[in-house]
Amino acid sequence: MAFGFSSQEENALTTFRETYPDVKLFIALICHRDGVCCLSEQQLWTIIDPSEGLAKQRVSVKRKLRGSYYVKGTGRVPLEQTVPQNNWPDVILSTSNNL
Repeated sequence: MAFGFSSQEENALTTFRETYPDVKLFIALICHRDGVCCLSEQQLWTIIDPSEGLAKQRVSVKRKLRGSYYVKGTGRVPLEQTVPQNNWPDVILSTSNNL
């Protein structure tokens, strides 16, 4: 499944970061009937080029049956590790510690 970001989403993230610099963000990629692949903002920036702007880039997510998600960014840059299908509560709780 491929995901893109709009310029509105990019602007919203920028505004949020400027307004709440100490709050960590997470990105939930809803994979239709397959589940939710949840990434921290830090993970997202490891697979895409921050200098290019978020709206010009894509993220792809694949998962084999009962497996973890394989995530790649623009230019097919892979995330260092796979993302377990059930990791989203951990990502959300670990990022919400600063709220």
